[in-house]
Amino acid sequence: MTIIRGAGRAFAILLVALAVMLPTAAHAVAPDRPLVARKPSIAFGERQIGGEYYGRTTITNKSKRPLRVLVYAGLPDDFGFGLMPGSTCPALDEGAILAARESCVAVVRFSPTEGFLNWPAIGEMFADSFDPVTGARVGHLLIPVTGTAVL
Repeated sequence: MTIIRGAGRAFAILLVALAVMLPTAAHAVAPDRPLVARKPSIAFGERQIGGEYYGRTTITNKSKRPLRVLVYAGLPDDFGFGLMPGSTCPALDEGAILAARESCVAVVRFSPTEGFLNWPAIGEMFADSFDPVTGARVGHLLIPVTGTAVL
């Protein structure tokens, strides 16, 4: 009987510890994300070496207020980003104000080379949003970018 009581006490302590650690309904709600991407990733798939391919996504300020938005990327050599044809999102500068519900287009170039033949190229594009008055970052959006060079 002592073993069962001891086990019961340990079980009760475990339940109390779990109750403290588990999020409540208020904490379980995902944080507000002011920016959304129509395409949450840009996947070029297999593309022929020597070609130049473009992928895009539309980024929308879904908040009810204007935000300063900056789009930037961390991409391997076979990708290009910045002032690409069709791109309307602010890049390579301090960002620009995107009104509530306004959208812009972010474009990435994939130019597969022989040096990366049959190797998946993996990178990331980011869109950060800031309060235009305080400068505080209020959102961070990650958009994975992938492609593979083939003959």
